[in-house]
Amino acid sequence: MGERCGWCGTEPIYVAYHDLEWGRPETDSRALYEKLVLDGFQAGLSWLTILKKRDNFRAAFDGFAPERIARWGEAEVARALADPGIVRHRGKIEATVGNARAWLEIEAAGGIALAHPTDIRQVEQVEALVQATLARFGRIDFVVNNAGGQFPARPSEISDRGWRAVVDLNLNGTWNVLSRVGPHLLAQRFGAVVNVVHVYVFGRGAPTFAHSGAARAGVVSLTRSLAAYWARHDVTINALAPGSIDTTALREKEYAALMADYEAQQRTDIPAHRLGTPEEMAEICAFLCSPAARYINGAVLVADGAQYLGNWSDPWDMEKP
Repeated sequence: MGERCGWCGTEPIYVAYHDLEWGRPETDSRALYEKLVLDGFQAGLSWLTILKKRDNFRAAFDGFAPERIARWGEAEVARALADPGIVRHRGKIEATVGNARAWLEIEAAGGIALAHPTDIRQVEQVEALVQATLARFGRIDFVVNNAGGQFPARPSEISDRGWRAVVDLNLNGTWNVLSRVGPHLLAQRFGAVVNVVHVYVFGRGAPTFAHSGAARAGVVSLTRSLAAYWARHDVTINALAPGSIDTTALREKEYAALMADYEAQQRTDIPAHRLGTPEEMAEICAFLCSPAARYINGAVLVADGAQYLGNWSDPWDMEKP
């Protein structure tokens, strides 16, 4: 065994996960569905927390058999909500049922998938992901750069380490993927890339996370710069700038760090008076990869319910820098 990544430390469960699963391609259908479910439950929590409960999750969710979970009704959801061995969150449990049904529809249509855990900040891991994808599918046609993250903080609260971590993930990580996948798209003279950013990359700045605003504004510039070259080879590259999207992570990682009742205030501020949905963003990504978008290149598509044009209430006491 070579040198382990620093994140696994000496925790036995983490060490075993690192040595036996991390960075290894997975093609088994049930194992892929399990990974999808556990990733969803991890939102707002540490991966170690999920790994410690994995056996309980397997027992609670019928061994992660999508054909069984797809038949769940309210009684099964209630049973899971009463299980102290898992993360008891109605939204995540209901999403697991919905994902099982979608999973079966994709399989019925002949769809296949490959799960390959990757830290996009590490170039060698990105290269391994690309090679595993090519080995499995033979080519790459579409890329959605949706990996990223940030944490709410006043500028004075962002440490040098925190700044570098967010910029490395959101900007450098995106470049790592584009620089490794791009040559394959250009060589085959076909492909579409969608870089997911947010509405805080424009002229009004990013009051709740200056580090992420700067990094993702860099992604917008990168998107436009590459389009000037890639368009000549029939490859499109665009950015999607969502507003606030109704996810567990938004509530547990962002709203929880802001002023009380900020979600209600933001819903009032957004002219559409609601949050966006993950499904709406997925449809936009599909559109940007579709034949209907082949003449769209170097663009930033804003999907925010007019949030950018509305009022932005202070997320906290702005007198403190």
